[in-house]
Amino acid sequence: MKRNLRKVLLLLGDWGILYLSLFLLVLIRYKVEWELQWDRHFTPFSLVFPIWIAALYGSYLYETRFFRPSIDALRAMGAAIFISIFGSIAAFYLFPPGLIQPRRNMVIFAAIFGILLVTWRYLAYKATRRQIETNVLFLGEGKEVKELIKFFKKNPDLRYNSKGIIESVSTQFEKIAEQVKKQKIGLVVVKAPDRSNYVKSLFPLLASGVTVIELAEFYERLLNKVSPEMLSDTWFIRNLESINLGVYE
Repeated sequence: MKRNLRKVLLLLGDWGILYLSLFLLVLIRYKVEWELQWDRHFTPFSLVFPIWIAALYGSYLYETRFFRPSIDALRAMGAAIFISIFGSIAAFYLFPPGLIQPRRNMVIFAAIFGILLVTWRYLAYKATRRQIETNVLFLGEGKEVKELIKFFKKNPDLRYNSKGIIESVSTQFEKIAEQVKKQKIGLVVVKAPDRSNYVKSLFPLLASGVTVIELAEFYERLLNKVSPEMLSDTWFIRNLESINLGVYE
């Protein structure tokens, strides 16, 4: 319930930021003629604003993991804005010629919106962070797990709560499901050498709304570094391949 309420509040805030950004654009660009230009820009921009909201939603920016301040959240915002710019410019060509001129207004608008969006999301997080908690269950132990638990304690603002470690993953799926339900686990972090041996058994967790993530990915995402002990041939292949996919992504 709290999660849905937070999403609604974020959505309303994002809509407000869109119109505030438009107002600032018109005020900065046209100064004394801002009232006339506001009327001229209001309707066409309102028609493309759903593109911006859809891009934010599609970038998972209404999910808890991107609600917390992080490099990943900033990247997601940048990607959403980049997509929205091109989607909006394309849409403007459907309007009568000269309705939105110059079209570089969209780029200026995007810059203003980006600054306001980051500010708004940061303030929203600061105001509600005490209500955001993610209970974490670790499947498998190791140095990285202990380091993450220690990181949770040093950074209480992130609101990650470790609810224990289950060492022998392959034989305790009933225990895992019971603990997930009993302790209201929202995130399961898995360390295992062979995903194929346990992935099917974790499907019921996914169906119940629990997020399941591999330890190596969670560790890299949270600490912005890679543990040498978790490096594998698969990791190198995935990351070397991604170098050539930057433009595509």
